[in-house]
Amino acid sequence: MEYLLADELKLEKFTTVAKQGWWPGNAGEKDGVPRLLTGKHYNSLKLKAPTSAISPVDYAGNLEAFLKERKAGEPFCFWYGGHEPHRAYEFGSGSSKGNKKLGDIDRVPAYWPDNDTVRQDMLDYAYEVEYFDQQLQKMLTILDRAGELDNTIVIVTSDNGMPFPRTKGHLYEFDNHLPLSIMWKKGIKAPGRKVTDFVSFIDLAPTILELSGLKNQTAMLMQGKSLVPLFTFAKSGQVDAARDHVLLGKERTDVGRPHDQGYPVRGIVKGKLIYTRNYEPDRWPSGNPETGYLDTDGGPTKTQILVGRRVGRDSTRWQLAFGKKGADEL
Repeated sequence: MEYLLADELKLEKFTTVAKQGWWPGNAGEKDGVPRLLTGKHYNSLKLKAPTSAISPVDYAGNLEAFLKERKAGEPFCFWYGGHEPHRAYEFGSGSSKGNKKLGDIDRVPAYWPDNDTVRQDMLDYAYEVEYFDQQLQKMLTILDRAGELDNTIVIVTSDNGMPFPRTKGHLYEFDNHLPLSIMWKKGIKAPGRKVTDFVSFIDLAPTILELSGLKNQTAMLMQGKSLVPLFTFAKSGQVDAARDHVLLGKERTDVGRPHDQGYPVRGIVKGKLIYTRNYEPDRWPSGNPETGYLDTDGGPTKTQILVGRRVGRDSTRWQLAFGKKGADEL
């Protein structure tokens, strides 16, 4: 069994990582050598990046190098932890390099200003997402040439929403309803089905462990539930009646709050509704104003919202992105 995981997690034996690794924390040392929880890093091969903000690491080339070093038939887990589309972006790259126009965007979320600056920021983001996809396609081609594609479970996802105001670091729809694509030709039955079960990232670990033959040893230690029944069920609709909701949570902010105080939130998604309880509503959800709301990545869209409030033009969008909230939200 092999795995190609795109974004940011890994296992230890037979594993490796390209670019983005796990964070934060320190795994310590073993026999005086720093422990590499994610295995050997494959970042040495470089290419000419299309913009100054895109990583020069040759993701696909490093996968190929890893496969050449691996013993034939040996199981593996390769983590493609793309830097893209993390900020910052090269402003205008979506137009100049991606050949996209501002009018190509059919909708700007209502909580952002709809102007040329924000639309360009969205195009620049989209360009980096497309670059990630292009590298992934090269990896799939490499696996296919190696005769490994059909028996490799490919998991592609994101660790959070877009690095824009209100869509990262909160418990709203676009912060937590993230893209997830899983391909496994030899193991997923009846492709094309529409399954309505709710799933969560905490389900990925028990899924991989079960497929690796370790289900019994880990079942009591895992909060998630294996996705294997969804893979092997041959019909559309609800597979597991208990998967009718998903739980969300946030405990702390990365930066920008005095005394490292968190912003604890708990939420539940059921049907088309999200209910959240904010346990410290007197705190600023995106970091404090005096430190620049640092839990929201800096960028043109953030600047537009802050300037709009500062000049008295638009305080509503500032409130939606940065303002204090009540204790309960639905």
